[in-house]
Amino acid sequence: MKLILLIFICNVIYAQDFGRLTGSFESNSSYNFVDTLIQTPETVKRIESEKFLSNSYLQMIYNYGDVEFGMRYEAYQTPLLGYDERFTGEGIPYVYGRYRSDMFDITAGSFYEQFGSGLILRTYEERALGIDNNLSGVRVKFNPHEAINITGLFGKSRNFWAKSDAVVRGVDLNIDVNTLNEDFFGYDNFISIGGSIVSRYQKDNSLKLVLPENVFSYALRGSVIGSNYSFDAEYAYKYNDPTLLNSFSYNDGQALLVNASYYDGGFSILVNAHKLDNMDSRIDRSAVSNQLTMNFVPAQVKMQTYGLATIYPFATQLMGEGGLQTEIGYNFKPGSLLGGEKGLIVNFNTSVVYQTDSTKIDDYTYDYNFFGVSDRMYFHDANLEITKKLTDKLKASVTAYNAIYDRDQIEGGNKSGMVYSSAIILNLRYNIDDKHSIRGEFQHLWVEQDSVPSHSDVYNGAWMQALVEYTIAPKYFITVLDQWNYGNKYEDKQTHYPTVNFAFIHEATRFSIGYGRLRAGLLCVGGICRPVPASNGLNASITSSF
Repeated sequence: MKLILLIFICNVIYAQDFGRLTGSFESNSSYNFVDTLIQTPETVKRIESEKFLSNSYLQMIYNYGDVEFGMRYEAYQTPLLGYDERFTGEGIPYVYGRYRSDMFDITAGSFYEQFGSGLILRTYEERALGIDNNLSGVRVKFNPHEAINITGLFGKSRNFWAKSDAVVRGVDLNIDVNTLNEDFFGYDNFISIGGSIVSRYQKDNSLKLVLPENVFSYALRGSVIGSNYSFDAEYAYKYNDPTLLNSFSYNDGQALLVNASYYDGGFSILVNAHKLDNMDSRIDRSAVSNQLTMNFVPAQVKMQTYGLATIYPFATQLMGEGGLQTEIGYNFKPGSLLGGEKGLIVNFNTSVVYQTDSTKIDDYTYDYNFFGVSDRMYFHDANLEITKKLTDKLKASVTAYNAIYDRDQIEGGNKSGMVYSSAIILNLRYNIDDKHSIRGEFQHLWVEQDSVPSHSDVYNGAWMQALVEYTIAPKYFITVLDQWNYGNKYEDKQTHYPTVNFAFIHEATRFSIGYGRLRAGLLCVGGICRPVPASNGLNASITSSF
């Protein structure tokens, strides 16, 4: 009924030719089958009670002059596997009104905001992870000068179909130094500085502890961008914030993020580093999993896209870690010794993450060296990718991957030990003509691990994957792939995971349908992960904009 009413309103607006209406629609559905070979009893129980699952979203934005109104309707009938079942239902959890002028930008209602890198505040929507922590309140952006941007806000966060008990308040300042004095600084180097303060107020209802009702945090940042280099850094500090996830620790939290890059001709180098302790900030002190997150710290590891390389993904350990990532690339131009006739691109990436060095004092506090790390390594990887255009129609890339993965820490295991994995990936693309092309992926993953029986039947031994994708540009895509855990030491677990997908694109609409098995594991975006159960069934999705 609500959806019919929204469509009616759209038609009325168009008929009156009054303002401008834009929007988008997305629906993802699955029809699942019981597959006891790969599914846990909990997953089987849910499928038996509800085989058809669907997540749908309709967003509309109406503009008239300086005024904008927007809303998003959502329906989960019921949520897809892996999503929190508290999403079940339908409604309009996101609605706002906005006014913009040269000096002011004022929003009342729902909004997303990020201060700096997000170390103390980032509200955002990531549908793949089931995250939507939009704030509902008031946000004011004030630009007294073209070089100065000030943002102030307060609001409560979305908590499934309700609002958080806590209130978030914050102010952010950003200054473009060059614009303030272009005669002195010039435009060879672009310099900006900024800072933020955020507070979260939540009433103390604890009967055993005295909890701070107002948790204060601040951050300072700066960046320099030149013609062939860039550097930025941000430091954040959070006063004691006892929560369920940090075992009600009264320690303060800190985070330091540094990024530097240099590029000249065909050479490039990128270095990212961060150090953090006790920085899992929640809008509600009792929140768990991905519920009511308030900040964001990007993972200092390569974001893998190939299927087998994503079996052991790393998630940022917000309670404490030190991470360093380096990437070096070189583009050998055509005609050079290594470039040959068509050129050659080489990229090497490596990262390492260690646990923070700390010593327990009592049940609620600990001592730590912020710039030190312990001997426990959470994650380490090395990636080498070589890309070569072999002919005018054929392009190839080879990727070698090696990683060490602490499953106990990242997945919450119990004495399952470190996982050692190595992969080799061959990616070929052949352009038949201007419209037709075919792509093939061939992957192999070697796995060694010290694990207990309760874990070894999940990820044990070697994997293989083969993928073929045929494209008829610009409308049709057909993909067939199979992942095979042939190295599992349990023969009944040496399972194939075949999948076939068809996609069709027409103007601003994309439709896809597929069938297959999906393995259980972690789905990660930007260092934030959620568990995904194994599934077997039909999947369909449609996205459109107007």
